Amino acid sequence: MQEGQSDPIREPISALLDTWFAFGSLLGLDADEQRCRHEQDRLRCWWRGCQCKPRKDDTTIKLLQCAGCGEVRYCSKKCQRIDWTAGGHKRMCRRLK
Repeated sequence: MQEGQSDPIREPISALLDTWFAFGSLLGLDADEQRCRHEQDRLRCWWRGCQCKPRKDDTTIKLLQCAGCGEVRYCSKKCQRIDWTAGGHKRMCRRLK
């Protein structure tokens, strides 16, 4: 690309991002708050009945990740098995679709 020319992809992407953030603001969402919530979700076991409650300041937790979808995480094989059968992950897992 020559100097002085604009990137043809940059402008539409920039406009899309501006629109996306404006939409989030209209919904009352805060990007930093949502980012924090996402990070907290990454540190918890996805089985609803799990009694394991990690400390909020513990960032060293190593959870087991579903090999099928890679989206859900568990604190133990036990929670993973229970969620697969009784928790409904078997029906939703991308691996089986």
